[in-house]
Amino acid sequence: MHRALRILEIVEAVCAHLPPYSSPSARSTLYSIALVCRFFSGPALDVLWSTQYSLVNILPCLPVGLWEIVRFENPKPSMRAQRAMNSVDWTRFNIYARRVRTLVITDNGSEADILSAIFKMLSLSNTSQETLFPKLRRLHWQMARRPWLSYVPLFLSSSLESISLVTVITSYAHLALLAVVPTLCPLLTRVEICISGRLAHPAKSVILSKLKHVNHLSIEGISESDLAHLAHLPSLTSLSVKQPSDSIHNHSFESVARQTTPFTSLQELTLDHDSIPFVVGLLGMKHGWSLRRLSYTTRNAPLAADTAKVFAVLKAKCTHSSLTHIRYSISRTNILLYPNDGVIEQDTLRLLFVFRSLREVVLHPGSGFDLDDSDIDALARAWPQLYILHLHGSGFRCPASRVTLRGLHSLAKHCHSLIDLKISLDASVVFCPEDDTGIDVARSKAPLQKLSVEDSIITEAAPVVAYLLRIFPSITLVTTMARQFVLPQREFQQQCRMYDLWNQVHKMLAQIHSPPPTESSIKS
Repeated sequence: MHRALRILEIVEAVCAHLPPYSSPSARSTLYSIALVCRFFSGPALDVLWSTQYSLVNILPCLPVGLWEIVRFENPKPSMRAQRAMNSVDWTRFNIYARRVRTLVITDNGSEADILSAIFKMLSLSNTSQETLFPKLRRLHWQMARRPWLSYVPLFLSSSLESISLVTVITSYAHLALLAVVPTLCPLLTRVEICISGRLAHPAKSVILSKLKHVNHLSIEGISESDLAHLAHLPSLTSLSVKQPSDSIHNHSFESVARQTTPFTSLQELTLDHDSIPFVVGLLGMKHGWSLRRLSYTTRNAPLAADTAKVFAVLKAKCTHSSLTHIRYSISRTNILLYPNDGVIEQDTLRLLFVFRSLREVVLHPGSGFDLDDSDIDALARAWPQLYILHLHGSGFRCPASRVTLRGLHSLAKHCHSLIDLKISLDASVVFCPEDDTGIDVARSKAPLQKLSVEDSIITEAAPVVAYLLRIFPSITLVTTMARQFVLPQREFQQQCRMYDLWNQVHKMLAQIHSPPPTESSIKS
């Protein structure tokens, strides 16, 4: 064996490049490596067992005759213990359990029907009261429909760094358990909490009040006291808040902001909330946000005035040089529910032009945009570092876009990193090359590969293909929006015509970029 393969770090690096869930071949390769020799066995088994998406692989490490699966007339199986467990039964289980780093347990699938008996057996037999997986780092407990939170201590390791709790709270004993989670897991830095049940609100407050060193937090529902506590966590860099529809939206942001400077380290903020006043109030509570990423999602398509409020407070309160990613979108897909008075106009969009470091911009107001080529040119000059730009259209519900192919020309000229573009435009007129100046095709730096034209107008495919290749030489994929069968007949027929023409554009580009046939392929 080569001397390099006697170095443990090299063997570990080789095994790490074969994640078992990436492909069946990778898993079989790791099995083979583990069987070569003892020196290879440890690193290969560590990777094989590092991530477990259920208990189905680890349970067979317990003795065969420990319990049996019983099937009654009900198709759902049950489990029945055959005998009591003893310390010897844990020997083989512990050998592999110490290799598990990530564990995902859900109440989906057939396994969930027998988990109750498994949990009960493991809990009663674990007389040492130690965690089953001593080196576990990430736990995903996704039990949204079953009140089995009392079994979570089986998996709470002192080495746990990330925990995701999607569960239901039914008793005050559950509240007491949540209160000690941060104590049992002092290394927790990433926490996701999604709790339902009659005690959901106090349960979330209990665990939040105990978190002291968390870096990444995702929470569904938040009270004013929770906000006050989180605002002054010095280590919090990422916060995601999803507010349920039945929650109270009234928060005294002023009282929280007056205590001390809030959110001193926050860099990523994700809001899934239907209340514009909540979003405006939260962003307005602090002057000088140093956010790098901001994402806002709502189920209700915002009015144009609401969008202007959000953009204005963002311009006034966020450091202009820090923001690199912004998403502003709605979660609904039925375009008939979007209001016509939600169109984003040029003055509203220009509020964001102060953020010169933006690299990803995704704006989906629902009702589209009212922009022209000069606005796109100003956008391209304001955001030269863009690599993703999505300006969603209205889906044939509003007047055709006033942006033409010249708008794409401006993006190619100024945004030299743009690789993904989604925009609605009017491609019915294709300008002659001499009409557009300022771009040298031979030295074009626009690496755009993917263009989504959504509800764009087009009358002929070939001239558009020629124009696109001239400004985006690397473009290979052109997509349109999915056919909306809920549209009125006239709009639907128009969409079908546009869809077919843009599909021709995509096919022509694919043919141009396809490799030339080789001699062997011609003979075959």
